[in-house]
Amino acid sequence: MCDCFVFDDRNTLTVHLVELKSKVSDACDIKEKFENGLNGCSRILKTISPNKQYTPKLVLAAHNYGRHPETKKLRGIQIRFNGKPYHIHLEKCGLKLASLCSAK
Repeated sequence: MCDCFVFDDRNTLTVHLVELKSKVSDACDIKEKFENGLNGCSRILKTISPNKQYTPKLVLAAHNYGRHPETKKLRGIQIRFNGKPYHIHLEKCGLKLASLCSAK
């Protein structure tokens, strides 16, 4: 499961699923965390607002990506959810909540 969900419901509902890492991790593990996070988020939203449509944004924040071989794999990961493909956005740690939500 991802470390946190950020619900941004200003215009349309966007749910930012954020995974925090001190260093780049195994791409398969990261993909699994986001898949589990999407399923968990879906269960939460069905409970509180069953008909609400939302757009997920997948964000991985790490201290340093550098030339780590897993970084290339992470950029290529495509996760299908509700019939649509989503990619992981790689960000640096220290990401501000305001900048995350302004990048709709």
